[in-house]
Amino acid sequence: MWKEDFDGGRRVAVVLSEEDQIVDAKAVRKYLTGQEGLRWERDGLEVLWYPGLDHATVWDTKERREPMLDIVRRFTTTVSVGGTPNGPVDVLDLPTELGV
Repeated sequence: MWKEDFDGGRRVAVVLSEEDQIVDAKAVRKYLTGQEGLRWERDGLEVLWYPGLDHATVWDTKERREPMLDIVRRFTTTVSVGGTPNGPVDVLDLPTELGV
């Protein structure tokens, strides 16, 4: 996907870890933002940058997960999908229920 494909009609978030073993995160950040910084946002595109971390270590602590979960919460709405004996089940309540 190219940045020109982000038409501004849909919000897009990209999370990059500086020491990622899968992609050249520095090149991707430069391509998407042209800037440095931990967080960059413009025209519906948001980029999070985790310096010194690899592909999976961004998930290791609650403090690192929280910015990503914040994006998910902001990009989505809660949708009721049915009921249980305890009431309706909301799809986006999962992070809270899982204690993340």
